Formats: sequence, structure tokens, C-alpha cells
Amino acid sequence: MKIKLTKLYKGNIADLKDFQVEEAIKKNENYLVEYAGETMTLSPEDLKKKVIATSGLMQNKYVDGKDYKLLSYKWNPDG
Repeated sequence: MKIKLTKLYKGNIADLKDFQVEEAIKKNENYLVEYAGETMTLSPEDLKKKVIATSGLMQNKYVDGKDYKLLSYKWNPDG
């Protein structure tokens, strides 16, 4: 699974939607997070263990009934 972020929270936190993270874990896939030309790879194990914060429930403005939480991960690009 792959996502491209346009900003980081406080300059060093990548916020990912919980349902996308859960999908990557379920499929046992790495989650590739791109930002400013760099990539951070999170394995299914990383997705489970490296969460540093979880937001409250957020309303999805595009899909009714598909509310979500944001899971925060410290930005640590590969390399």
C-alpha cells in the first residue's frame, strides 16, 4: 500500500488513516509513505508497534459512515 502526504504534523509526524493501516496489516503488506521526495517504509509489524498517538474519531467528508481515526508515526525516511 502506498500514500503520498502533502504535510507532516509538527514537521515530523505522519498521520495515517486507521482503516488504511488495518488493511495493510490484514494483507501483510508494507505501507509506503511518501513526503517531499522521500519514502518511509512501515512493515505490518511497524504499523502495529510504532504508533505514537491516536486521534479521536474524525468525520469523513467524502464518504458518509466511513469515519476514521488518525494513527501517528514519527517521520523516519528510508536511507
